[in-house]
Amino acid sequence: MTRPVDPHHRGVVIFRWCIFLLAAGFVIRQLVLDGDYSETGGPFRYLTNWALLL
Repeated sequence: MTRPVDPHHRGVVIFRWCIFLLAAGFVIRQLVLDGDYSETGGPFRYLTNWALLL
């Protein structure tokens, strides 16, 4: 039994790749350009605070 073809599947995949690339670019920029390693935790200190709020 085959599944029916979703006409929006390609659009969803493209959208997910775009979001992934935007997020990956942001992470790389944070680590390379804006990484303040002078404080404890470096560029990951805000990620720790954010994760604690989940």
